[in-house]
Amino acid sequence: MNIRRLKEILLHFIFPVSCPVCGKPGVKICPLCRTSQYDAVLLDDTKALDIPSQKLPALFPRAGEVITRDINGLTVYSAAKYSEGSIKEIIYRLKYEGMRELGRPLGRYMAEFFGECQADILIPVPLHLFSTRGYNQSKELAEGMCDFWGVELLDAALWTRDVPRRATSNTRDDLTYEDFRLTRDIYGKRIALVDDVCTSGNTLYCLAETCRREGAEVICAYTLASV
Repeated sequence: MNIRRLKEILLHFIFPVSCPVCGKPGVKICPLCRTSQYDAVLLDDTKALDIPSQKLPALFPRAGEVITRDINGLTVYSAAKYSEGSIKEIIYRLKYEGMRELGRPLGRYMAEFFGECQADILIPVPLHLFSTRGYNQSKELAEGMCDFWGVELLDAALWTRDVPRRATSNTRDDLTYEDFRLTRDIYGKRIALVDDVCTSGNTLYCLAETCRREGAEVICAYTLASV
């Protein structure tokens, strides 16, 4: 028995978990399975979330059922309805239960689901000021989309004021383009925005307007779900 295998067995006794794809002990999901064709990143309780076949692709509608909204001239594409199936709990775990590892695989599935990307750069909606989350779920999604499409990720947007999160406030309905600023030059670039959920769409619209005023062409916005 080699040292690596012994280490795995010991880890399994200390941390009694195993990869649900290949059975490797000591890990929730091993790196190889995380980057496999299935991207089978599973939740702790898949039965409670009722994910068919315990695979993320089952969260998405059938091919061709992209949800499209027009927000004051900005086209927003979403992969699922927030109120349907398990997507609401998936997003909750991604944002509020620290399951950062869900973001990138979900982003890759989003990109595959949406098809061809016409933008050169993806810009995620920034995390609100003074957030204690430690990571931006929209950036995690955008990274997965960039992996699939081969486009550039530019984490260049920042809030200029503290705006409470949507779950506790309607403040974002009163946003303007001045509530965002960009830290990089995007003049002449073709931009697509990325967020986890489109509610009223005003956050995406105002960020798009900020980008346009900096000389960029905003192609569209992509979100995992739409309310």
